[in-house]
Amino acid sequence: MLTPRPRDLLAHGAAALRHGGIETPELDAALLLGHLLGRERAALYAHLLDDVPPGIPTAFDLLIERRLRGEPVAYLTGTKEFMGLAFAVNAAVLVPRPETELLVEWAVRWLAARAHGVRVVDVGTGSGAIAVSLASIAMHARIFASDISLEALAVARSNARRQLVADRIAFVCGDLLSWLGQPVPLILANLPYLTDRQTAAADLRAEPRGALAGGGADGFGMYRSLIPQIAARLMPGGAFAFEIDPSQAGIAVALCDAIFPSAVIATHHDLADHARFVTVETSMS
Repeated sequence: MLTPRPRDLLAHGAAALRHGGIETPELDAALLLGHLLGRERAALYAHLLDDVPPGIPTAFDLLIERRLRGEPVAYLTGTKEFMGLAFAVNAAVLVPRPETELLVEWAVRWLAARAHGVRVVDVGTGSGAIAVSLASIAMHARIFASDISLEALAVARSNARRQLVADRIAFVCGDLLSWLGQPVPLILANLPYLTDRQTAAADLRAEPRGALAGGGADGFGMYRSLIPQIAARLMPGGAFAFEIDPSQAGIAVALCDAIFPSAVIATHHDLADHARFVTVETSMS
């Protein structure tokens, strides 16, 4: 039997994923095969008729089977791109989503107008996507990244070392902001915000439930705990931004308005025009 070429493996893998209801079968198949061959997608497509090393077809079939069982591509390859950086991920952390890049971009703009040494807290850092990306761009900021999970912090530290910013991020194991003693100018958060029903979706079952379910019937439970804590830990003239589910925009704005009545509160939309994160900018008085 002739050894299949990359072209054959891609066609076979994409067909299996399509039949299994995967939304992006061609892309997923290419990422998985490229991972096994050590090639970026462009290089993979440029060598579709090359010989395939022994063992690759079997390994590829196994990855396709795991993808069909709901494991994210990022867990299968061990990496996920975020803000142009490659992040290591595993089952201890949520896979970074492109929508969260919008929150990072907002933070970069906010920091650009501030002096050197501004302290930033990333609450619930997970893989470190927000903290590490910010440290890579806003080099004048001092960043604190916290998480209640030691396993997640290990992943975040690894990513900080990988991107050569470990010396500018302090990692803290703690529950929300209970560990923070002094007020800071900027607080960012992408806490779990889904409902129990949402976390039961097939494409989320492999990710840690603790990084998805926010608590309460509306999934906003963790933010109901965090936002009052921010009131005592945000400097005058400071700001905080947090990612939400689109259905929570009204709830989020109402809570922030009640606790920060004089602040400028805004809801920001993603590229699909869904409410994706909220910013609260306080006055100096």
